[in-house]
Amino acid sequence: MRPLLRVFARSAINQVRHTMARSMMRFVVFIQPIIFVTISHFMFGLWGSTESSEYVIFGTGVMTLWMTCLWSSVTDVNRERATGTLELLLISPVPFPISLLGKILGNTFLGMFTIFVSYVYSTVVLGVSLVVADPWKVALGLAATVFSFAGVSLFLALLFLLSREANLIANGLSFPVYLVSGLYFPLSSLPAGLQYVGLTLPIAWARETIRWAVMGSEATRLWTSSFGSAIAGLFVTGVAYLLLSTILFNLVFERLVRRKGRLGMA
Repeated sequence: MRPLLRVFARSAINQVRHTMARSMMRFVVFIQPIIFVTISHFMFGLWGSTESSEYVIFGTGVMTLWMTCLWSSVTDVNRERATGTLELLLISPVPFPISLLGKILGNTFLGMFTIFVSYVYSTVVLGVSLVVADPWKVALGLAATVFSFAGVSLFLALLFLLSREANLIANGLSFPVYLVSGLYFPLSSLPAGLQYVGLTLPIAWARETIRWAVMGSEATRLWTSSFGSAIAGLFVTGVAYLLLSTILFNLVFERLVRRKGRLGMA
């Protein structure tokens, strides 16, 4: 167990270093949240509303977190494939999901940092006033968000193994996900069908959880009935995607490695 944890931790640390060495990801982590918050500032306009402020600050942070996890899943898989190390990782003594989860944890850490950037920029530069109802619930909600996003990131990374069109898939999963997840408007305002689509994604549950934690009993137009139910949904989606990842990994290994022997040429 200890060697696996060591590999997991080293994979996460190396991922942070490699990611920050790329100019595009530095832009995503440090600059993009500022751009999104500024745009949202002029979209909403009414900074006197706690609800509007909460949507702008945390909505922007969660949106950038999703983009960081999504694109890192794409680029990590493509980079391993391009350098010829994907097959070696898959057959190494350390289970491939362990190495991949380490990378995902590093990426998720950077994504969480974007929430901090959004908050500091909004409060210090733009002068946004946001009263948090329960800081401990916010911390718990963010921890549950890391768990759930790790599950969906692992699933997406394994899914991208099946195709060389990973970049195209990632493009299709960016802004449509924002629309059905209630990032900038209440999830309850969407048609019923789209609400259920949004609830299959951890990003929607993250928004529900954070809204309960930030606004408390003043939160309105929420899909969930309490903070407990919102965070339970976040954990359920995380576990569901981890289970799907296990099934998908077995499919990838059996189909592309043992049967066809062409994982790098998928």
